[in-house]
Formats: sequence, C-alpha cells, structure tokens
Amino acid sequence: MSSLAKESFGKKGGVFQASRIWLMLAVCLPLVVYFFTLCPTIFVGDSGELVTGAYCLGIVHPPGYPLYCLVGRLMALLPLGNVAQRLNLLSALSAAVSAGLVFQLTIRLGRRMGLLAKGEGVEPKASWLFGPGLLASLLCGFARTLWSQAVVAEVYALNLFLLLFCLLLLIWWDERGERRHLFLFAFILGLSLAHHSTAALAIPAFLLFLLWHRRKLFENARDLPIAVTFLILGGSIYLYLPLRASANPLLEWGHPVSIRGTWAHITRISYGSLSQGPFSWRLLGDEIGAFWHLLNQQFGPFLWGLGLVGLVALFRRAKDWLATSLGLFLMFVVGVALLLRFPVTSRDIYLVQVFFIPAFVIVALWIGIGSGWLMSRVLVLAIALGSHLRRPLGAAMGYLIPLLAIVPLWGNFTANDRSQETLAVELGRNILDTMEPGALLFTSRDTPTFSLAFARIVEGLRPEVSLQHTGQADIFRHLNPSAKPLSSSTRAIYGTIPADLPKIPGLAPYQVGIVYQLRKAPAETDERLRIWDRYNLRGVAESRHRQDFFLCELIRNYATARGNLAQELAQEGRFQLALREAGGALAMDSTFFGAHLALGNIYFQKGDYDQATRAYGHALNWAPENVEVMNNLALTSLRMGDVNGAIQLYRHSVVVEPLVAKTHNDLGLAYKAAGLYDQAAVEYRRAMELDPDYGDPLRNLGVVYAYHLVDYSKAISLWEKYLYLKPQDEDQGMIADEIRRMKILLEDK
Repeated sequence: MSSLAKESFGKKGGVFQASRIWLMLAVCLPLVVYFFTLCPTIFVGDSGELVTGAYCLGIVHPPGYPLYCLVGRLMALLPLGNVAQRLNLLSALSAAVSAGLVFQLTIRLGRRMGLLAKGEGVEPKASWLFGPGLLASLLCGFARTLWSQAVVAEVYALNLFLLLFCLLLLIWWDERGERRHLFLFAFILGLSLAHHSTAALAIPAFLLFLLWHRRKLFENARDLPIAVTFLILGGSIYLYLPLRASANPLLEWGHPVSIRGTWAHITRISYGSLSQGPFSWRLLGDEIGAFWHLLNQQFGPFLWGLGLVGLVALFRRAKDWLATSLGLFLMFVVGVALLLRFPVTSRDIYLVQVFFIPAFVIVALWIGIGSGWLMSRVLVLAIALGSHLRRPLGAAMGYLIPLLAIVPLWGNFTANDRSQETLAVELGRNILDTMEPGALLFTSRDTPTFSLAFARIVEGLRPEVSLQHTGQADIFRHLNPSAKPLSSSTRAIYGTIPADLPKIPGLAPYQVGIVYQLRKAPAETDERLRIWDRYNLRGVAESRHRQDFFLCELIRNYATARGNLAQELAQEGRFQLALREAGGALAMDSTFFGAHLALGNIYFQKGDYDQATRAYGHALNWAPENVEVMNNLALTSLRMGDVNGAIQLYRHSVVVEPLVAKTHNDLGLAYKAAGLYDQAAVEYRRAMELDPDYGDPLRNLGVVYAYHLVDYSKAISLWEKYLYLKPQDEDQGMIADEIRRMKILLEDK
C-alpha cells in the first residue's frame, strides 16, 4: 500500500478522522438541501402509486419494484411526518448516500492513480484529495435530474445508490482482494437488477472490469459459482410478487401469482417493446443531442470540461477504471438511446431523462478526478516556484475547489424546490369531493389514478366510493364493493376523461368539475360552480410549475375544465360569471392557449369583437398553428368587416389542416363576403368532398348558384340534397319556396 494510502486510511486519527468529516459533508450537505426542498406529500407521476404500494405492500406497475416496496414499508413505519414524506425521505437518503459514495470513489481512485505522488517532487498529503472528492459528490447531489428524484417518492435514487455501491465494492475487491467484497458485489447487483431493470445496462462494464482482473477473479475456482449464487439470492427478492399477490393487497397491478404471470410482470410484457420507433442514425444523433442538452442542465455549461481532464488522467494512470467508467457512461447514454429510440420532444425528453442519471454521475466522478489531477499539476508548478507555496496552495485549492458546486446548486434550486408542492394530493381529494355518495369512478391516466389510490388507501377518504382502472390491470379490483351491472346500478358513474366511461344507452358524459359524469342532461351551471368553490386550488396558479411537464399537464386540465364552464355560462348569457371563471382559468395557466380561446369565445358571444380579437391573438401567440383559434379569429374578423384578414387566416388554417371540411366551408363564406364567388364555390365543393354528410356547404353553394353565378339547376339540386340531409332545418319553408321559384323560372325559359 502506498504511503498516501497509509496516511489516508491506515490511521485512526489525523487524516483518517478528517476523511470522515469530509465524508459527512459529502452526505449531509446534499441531505440538508433535500430536506429544505422535500415534497411534503405525493408528487405527480408514479409517486402516489409507489407510496401506496409501499404502505399496503401492494403490487405496483411492472416490474413491480419489490425492494422499494419492502424498504418503503419500513420507512412508512417511522414516526416522522406523514406517510408520503417518509417515502420522500427514502429518496433523499438514497441520493445523499449516493453522493457520499461518489466522494469515496473519487478519493480512492485519486489515491490509486497517485495524483499526488512523491515522484513528482510533491510530499503527498491525502487531505488534498478531499476537495476534489467533495466537489464530485456535491455535483452528483445537486445535478438537476437526480435532485428532482431525491425530493419525491421515486425509484431512481435508490437505483443509483445500488449501482454506485457495486462500483465501490469493486474498488475494495481490487484494493484488498478479499472474496467477501466480490460476493457482496454479486448480491447487491442482484438486488439492483431486481429493483430496476436498467441496472442490466451496467453489467457489460462490470464484466469488463472483472475480466481485466481475471487473474484475481479465477484465483479460487469456487469463487465464481459462489458469486453467481449470491447474485441469484439478491434477485430472489422478486418472490415478493407472487407472495403478496396471493394475499390480494388493496393495490394490485395485475395478479402475478403464477410463474408465467410473475415473469410477465418482471419483463414488462404488457408494455410491449421498449423501442418507440425504428432505428435511424439521425434519431440516434438527436437522442445524443438531447442528452447533451440535459448534461448542460446538470452542472452548468462549463464544468463538464473538467470531466474531459479526468478522462485523460484515467487514460494515463488507471486504464481499467477508464474502461469501466466509460463503459458505464456509454451504456447509459448510447445504450438507453438505442433501446428506447424515443422521439426527441419535450415530453419524451422529460420522461426518459431519469434513465441518464448514472451517466450524469459518472461525469461528476470524472470532474472530481479531473480537478484532482489539475490540482496536482498546480502543486508541481508551485514546487518549481518555491517550496513554501506548496502547503498553503494545496490547502487553499482543497477548500476552494468544492465551491464550484455552487453553480448547479444555484442553477437547479428553483426547478427542484418541491417544498410547497401539494397539487397531486389535492387532485385526488378534489376528484373524490366531486362525486356523489357511493359513486363509481373510472380512471386511466397515471397522475389522477395514483392520486386517487393514495387518497383512498393511505388517507382513507371516501371509503364508499369505488374506483376502477380501465387499463389491462384493474389495480383497484379489491376496492369495489358493488358487483352490480352498470346498467342496473343506481350509483352515480364518473370518469376522469370521457373515454374512460362505459357506453350506457340514454346517458352521455358531461363535465362536472374536473371529471365527467354519465348523465341524461348536463348538470346545472350553478351546481358546477359550487363544486369549483369547494375545490382546494392552492398553488395551482404559481409559476414554479412551468418547469415540470406533468405539473403543467395537471394544471392545464384544471384550466380546460374551468374554461369550458365559463363558455357554458356565456351561452346562458351570464357574462359576468363567465368572465370570472375564464379569468380563473387564465390565472391557473396564462400560457395555455385554451384559456385565452375560452375568453375569446365569451367575448365573441357577448358581441365584444375587439376584446375577442385580443384574446384570440394571445391564444395564437401560444398556439400559432391551432386551427380552432385561427378559425374563430377569422370569424371575428368577418364580423368586424375585415374580409381580407379573415381570408388570410382561413387559408393558413387550410394549409395546416387541409382535411377539415368546416374550414373549407368557412373559407368559402369569406370568399363570398369578398365577392369572389368562383373561389367560394371551389371551397364549398372541397368541403362536400371531405364530408358528404355535412349540410352547410350544400346550402351555401346553392346560395352562390342561385343568386350570384345564376345556375338554377345546380342550385335546385344542391338545396334538395340539403333538405334531404336536414329535414328539420328552421328555414326549410323558405328554401322550398326558393326551389319552386327557380323551377318556375326554368320552365318559363
């Protein structure tokens, strides 16, 4: 063992004591930040399901996450805060300890690489590695994506902890050659594979390291089969799935009691292929470009440059760890891209960024090694300038280098501050508060489904309400007290979206608050207003939500529902209430075009075309290609006498969506208003081709032929077809009179 190694880890005082203090800093500094930004309850996405699954030892979505459910159940028993906070704390502890593991990895690799060796004319001092180690750990802890997973109940922080622990065990095995480290590595790897299937991406890099040291690996012929046994033992935690499924827990995704069912759950068969599309080099380039954009978000735009220095240092002094770390990085970047082949959209990047977390942490490790290598170069230079500079310069650099972590801390704090975030838990409560006693609710989307699971099972709200998931696995099958056929049930039936609801003769889905109810007629608007008055909308209008896709989606659903109510109030002539509700929708999400569209529709119905034009203009700013907005603005322009402006808007709308019959019909009306009857006739015919059962273009083209192009035969034919399609038209008598008049004129000719 080198003198530096002895100084660092061979003594029970001095530097050894200092290393423990620095390690505590590496763990506690991120943990304190996580504590202040910790979500006080469940978050959007899978959080509600995972908390509920751990609380009742249930079966969550594939692959089931048995380790998380078991460890989470232990956390749920702690007398700290509420159940969701305890599971959020599990994520925070996992991420903070992961940062501590990065500290250990950095200083051990730095020591192994001899960054401050005597041969360079520098008296070795182990504490000089603590600064780079702390920098790497804080960069890991304050990386945007890991931080986002450290303050909510999710599986990815625990996944990272297991992978980093495997790496540290490999270092210990390499340093000491003790078999127990190899066996423990195999066991933890088995646990990791049973926790999250992406851990399999690390296997090639781990195998590469083991084969690099194959002489040590094969010293004892019994070591390999014993290690495989420990690997299987770690993976055997999947036995949780059939054991708990046989107990019919309150939350159960599928029913994996058989070998086939358990295997299907573990391998995610119900989800189909991981890949979202065919391979192409262009797509791969776009995916790597998306990773690069995310990498700059983690640490800022410049710190990754130190990672390149770390790669060079590893190449010169630790090629085995260069190969291992580079293998991990490539597998969690290129491997993820090749497996998922995800469309490079804001939504998909938001969803897949968590799979890049190990790659981000490897970059943090490289940055720590790179800063340590640069520090050694500076100290060598200090020797040349004067030996008296060595100690103060080494100490100063050791203490100052970690301050670089302020960059991601400052840049990522606002995006990851969940300390006031209660939207997900209030969503479940608001939905339950909407429903009548003993109601049945159908749901499918993740956030409302899992928020409802938490509200019903963990919080115990509305036990008389039944929930039914419309997906392949009805996760609420044990919460449904009634088995009556829906058609014969007197229960009120609700759905989070219309598509969730069953089809029952005589009933249709009508919006009530933020859900839909099967009814014979819409609920009274006053009743619906009272529902909105009961809702807890705390924090819905705050701008901090704009950086999270799922939060934006949730708020948009609120804004859409409230905007719909506002438009119905306007149709009743209750414009003051309509404007109040539309203003509430805009306050929820001023960037949502739908809220501006609703406001424009209200002003249009009120006859205030100037205000309608302004509202539609704001809607177009946020959705410049939205056909409904363009068409409504065009109609408003027609009402204001701006025929040319209306024509331009309709023409652009036709370019965006050329197969919408109504748009062609409305463009025909604009051409007619401009006196361009031939162009109007062309658009009416196009509308008829697109939708032969659409009556308006028949009537409008008949008007053009009857009064402008003067072709009575065509006009008569068109209007007769129109009356056949629309026999109840209120102008039926007038149209029939005109047909008779034109027939007389044709006979006279």
